[in-house]
Amino acid sequence: MLSCFPFRSCQSDAQSVDKRHCNLHSVPKEVFKSSETLEECILDSNQITELPKKLFLLPRLRRLMLSDNLLTKVPDGIGSLVKLQELDISRNDITEISERIKLCVALVSVDLCSNPIKTLPKGLFLLKNLANLNMNDIGLTELLAGIGNLVNLRRLELRDNVLEQLPSSLGNLRRLEMLDLGSNEFEHLPEAVCSLSALQELFVDSNHLQEFPVNFAKNLPKLQQLDASDNQLQQLPENLGSLSGLTDLSLKSNSIQKLPKSIGQLLKLSILRLEQNNIDSLPNEIGQCVELQELYLAENKLRALPASIGSWGKLINLNMDRNMLAALPVQLCSLRKLHILSLRDNHISSLPSDMGSLKALKVLDLVGNHLKALPASLASCRLTALWLSDQQTQPLVSLQTAGSKTSGSELTCYLLPQARAPDHDCESVNNDNSAASVSLAAAALSDGSTSASASPPPHQGVSQHQLDSQISAASAASASGAGAVGKQRGAVKYAKRLVDGPVIPHAPGGHPKELSFSPRRISPAPSDPEIGGGAPAAPGRLARES
Repeated sequence: MLSCFPFRSCQSDAQSVDKRHCNLHSVPKEVFKSSETLEECILDSNQITELPKKLFLLPRLRRLMLSDNLLTKVPDGIGSLVKLQELDISRNDITEISERIKLCVALVSVDLCSNPIKTLPKGLFLLKNLANLNMNDIGLTELLAGIGNLVNLRRLELRDNVLEQLPSSLGNLRRLEMLDLGSNEFEHLPEAVCSLSALQELFVDSNHLQEFPVNFAKNLPKLQQLDASDNQLQQLPENLGSLSGLTDLSLKSNSIQKLPKSIGQLLKLSILRLEQNNIDSLPNEIGQCVELQELYLAENKLRALPASIGSWGKLINLNMDRNMLAALPVQLCSLRKLHILSLRDNHISSLPSDMGSLKALKVLDLVGNHLKALPASLASCRLTALWLSDQQTQPLVSLQTAGSKTSGSELTCYLLPQARAPDHDCESVNNDNSAASVSLAAAALSDGSTSASASPPPHQGVSQHQLDSQISAASAASASGAGAVGKQRGAVKYAKRLVDGPVIPHAPGGHPKELSFSPRRISPAPSDPEIGGGAPAAPGRLARES
């Protein structure tokens, strides 16, 4: 009777073995019991130190996943896996990869990130079918010219290395759609990058760039996402508008003083990040960016806004904290889809009388200004958070109507007129109990609650700038530890990098996106333009889907 139940046979016919997080110290026997049929072997997050020869005698193996183990080398046997399509050996202690990897001609995806690799095998650059290659954080000081042989490459990740230049052969990658050069040592953007006509995503954040090449914008017609945050850029190319397909542009933490008028030609631009620059005015042409949904201008030197901002009919999130604004244009009241308006630490003494027209407004942060009262029309807004003081313990306060000689009636409360704190330095980091309105926005928009107890007091919140600062500080601390050996081959900046990406994506569904650090780098346009926006958490490369 029992002979009718082929238990052993069923096990030997398995096509997939998944033993993630099993505290394994060696490759399990289950893998070899299915040697003739096994196509997928997933052994991530164990403590495997060595790969046995039998592992390379699996004739049908297509996926081999070995990330987060304790491997130190990839032996010659790898060349026997001629049907292997995906290899993930990221986050190990690998210093050596066999040249015989060149025999794995079916490979489409290889992930080598976060390993102290001493020398890359030249055979890696003979894999003509390779589409995805991740070499983040492997101590690279030089990229071999052979990279130009990978003509089918679609995604190339080189983040967190010590590269200063790239070979001209990189320009041969005419199918490349995503290139990540973030957190390297580039002082100039390599000219080869400007030849990548299919490029859709480019990350060059956290380098030492001072300018873009003259031909940069006109040669990248398909570029949708550009992150050049945390560099030393002082100006942008006048032909920036030639990047007509751009949807996400992040230029925060540079030294930019003005924006080119051609920015108005970015008709698909949805997210624009310009925090922590030296911008003192915006060109009137920026109003032509009618698809704009999120705009971050905190910590600049803006004294006024152009009237053309009234054209931003799809704008959801506007952050202008820590500038020098004294007044707001009446056209601001035309932004009927605006959910979050943060004006913390400016010089504003009054708001436009028609603020009540902002029917979608949920969060309004006015802390650190010169306001004596609020316009009466604001009472018609369905706010879930109104911040007027750092001493405020609830997101909403009771407002009373009072008479005014100029406007007839206005709103006031015990927090008005505002007790203005000493003027801030726009270029300094505000490390005290600053802007919580953005962090409160996620809760306010996600549950729609108007209860005063629904959100914590401001000193418990985390502002966008604080989050960026914390991540930057953590990175700096990590980098300083590797600084002495950073220029040596094999020095790994972030030994167990689990999350990367500076840009936060929109939520794919019909709910507001959360203010959380995302491992994604891409920022696809939302399916619903009504989706609430919050300030994105840092790269990024902080969306960075990445």
